[in-house]
Order: sequence, then structure tokens, then C-alpha cells
Amino acid sequence: IKKKVYKKALRNMKLGVSVREGKLEELKTFVQFANDLSKTQHFIPKSEEYFRKYLQMLQPYAKFVVTEIDYQKRLEVLTADSQSKAMQKDKEALAAVLKNMEVCQQMIDSGQSKVMICGAIYLHIGKKVYNMYLYNSKDHVDATPSACSHIVMMEQMKLAGVTDFDFV
Repeated sequence: IKKKVYKKALRNMKLGVSVREGKLEELKTFVQFANDLSKTQHFIPKSEEYFRKYLQMLQPYAKFVVTEIDYQKRLEVLTADSQSKAMQKDKEALAAVLKNMEVCQQMIDSGQSKVMICGAIYLHIGKKVYNMYLYNSKDHVDATPSACSHIVMMEQMKLAGVTDFDFV
């Protein structure tokens, strides 16, 4: 992961982006992300049933993880940032933070305080991990969901003794 993207992903994780084990009912959103990408990349997306069987067949090696954004946490961090002396001096940066805070508040008000922004399926076999499928929301690219997913998985797998991480 490029250093600039890595730093941005770490910042986003402080701003409410997190990675956790996915639930099977979240495959529907994962498949929707794949469908959206298929329209621009011109491939035939797999079905929700395909991924259910894939995960079931490859247990315990398959891991479905979800990256989500917590707008309440994001709003709290941005609010604190907006009140810093440095931010008060940089009017352009302050305007960007205030706009981001407004988006967070709109998401919270619409009942979407936590939103899935990425899903990935990794295979962990021996000392290797393979990123088999990864799809994200094109509406949240600025939150670096793919990089956040990879960073968290690499950290977890390193602790599990993995020596090779294949981004496929």
C-alpha cells in the first residue's frame, strides 16, 4: 500500500471507518457493490447464492469481512478537529471539515449512522492469505475502504503467523 494511501486510511480509521467480520445477510450489499462495478468494468457479477456457497464450502479458510463507516464517531472527531487552534487559522480546511460534518449529520438524521462501505472475502490457507473478492461503495471512495480492509487483515494475519498476503 502506498504510503500516502496508508496514512489516509489510518486517518479514516480514526474518523470512524472500521473493519469487522461480516454477516451472511450483508452479502446482499456486497453483491450490490459488485453489480455496480460490473457496469463499468463489463463483467458478469456473481450472485448472493454463489458467495453463500463459496463461504460455506471453504470454511474454515474463507473470511468475509466488512468495512463500515460510523458517522456518529466521524462527526465527534471532526467536531473536535474543527475547534482546534490550527483549524481555526486555516479557513479553507475548516470549511472542508464543516462540510464533512454536515454530511455526517445528514446521514445520522436519515437513520444511517453506520453504513457498510466495503466487503471482502479472504482465504487464509497455511501461511498465506489471498484476497479473492473485494467490492466497495463508489460513494465512499474517499474513506479508503479497500486500504482499510487490507491494513486490518494484514495486521490480523501477521499475528496469526501469515508470511504472504496476496492482493490477487
